[in-house]
Parts: sequence; structure tokens; C-alpha cells
Amino acid sequence: MDTSAQTHLMGNGNISTCSGTFYDSGGSGGNYANNENFTMTICSSVPGNCVRLNFTFLT
Repeated sequence: MDTSAQTHLMGNGNISTCSGTFYDSGGSGGNYANNENFTMTICSSVPGNCVRLNFTFLT
């Protein structure tokens, strides 16, 4: 079980963590590329627990 906050970039794959920051593929300071198409699964690091996401749009 991962108990530390992590930074995750959008891509194909899975995330299983207690907390963290999720960015598009451009990261915290860049833009995402044209025509990106990813599927990412976000799971609780504790089986059976819910996942809560808070989305923030920065301009």
C-alpha cells in the first residue's frame, strides 16, 4: 500500500494510491499534446474503499 502523495501524469495504465495529484500529460506547467487518447483506471489502495477526485481547471 502506498501512503505517500504522488504526482501522476495522464497515460494508459492504473493508479492505486492513497493520495496524489493527477495532471494531464503536460504536467504541472505544460500543455497536453494534440489527439491524445488515454484510458486510466484509478483504484483505491484499500480494496473496497471509495475513490474521490477533485478536479481543478487552471488557465
